[in-house]
Amino acid sequence: MPDSPLQLITTGDGSPSLYHTELDETYHSRRGAVTESDYVFIQRGLVPATEVSDPVRVFEVGFGTGLNALLTLRYAEEHQQAVVYHTIELYPLAPSLWQALTFPPPLDQPTDRQWFRQLHESPWGQALLLTPHFTFQKIEGDIHTYPSATAAYDVVYFDAFAPQKQPDCWQPDVFHRLYTMLRADGALITYCAQGAFRRTLQATGFKVEKLPGPPGKREMVRAWKV
Repeated sequence: MPDSPLQLITTGDGSPSLYHTELDETYHSRRGAVTESDYVFIQRGLVPATEVSDPVRVFEVGFGTGLNALLTLRYAEEHQQAVVYHTIELYPLAPSLWQALTFPPPLDQPTDRQWFRQLHESPWGQALLLTPHFTFQKIEGDIHTYPSATAAYDVVYFDAFAPQKQPDCWQPDVFHRLYTMLRADGALITYCAQGAFRRTLQATGFKVEKLPGPPGKREMVRAWKV
């Protein structure tokens, strides 16, 4: 794709990701896209939420390649856990890009490929029951202007590019908005643990918890609405 700044790469665990040449930034860790997404968003975000909520209501900032959504859908079906999943993306991928993403085991089964295609081909702005346990809606828009509901979600997956690459997404107004969108005791999950970011969360009202990071990252953050 000569006009696209995005290049397909293979990460350390064999799973694909994209490299943004203009930002000099990858969509996932080069150590392993699936490894990172599962560790950060599923194990530290979704799984704890399943212990207190049914269905679990997820809001994702940055649909990107759709990997977080696919892993969440897979977990929902494997564990028969009802999930309502909303995701916002300002710059959707061209079909030629997401179609080029071929995942290795265990995400290489026919059902996985079918789900991945459904996630990307789902019309924007429509809530769809993709599987018996997974309701899905994509929002094409900007988190700064999205008309957010109050106390609507149990967990936020915050998966924007790093603060130094996409600073507008890490401004205080964004986290005030996300704080409002979370229910009491809901959590925001992200791979980032920068000091300035943690202070922004604390100033917003979050209780910030530092956790060991995925491979290649010393720490990550889980922030609770209190």
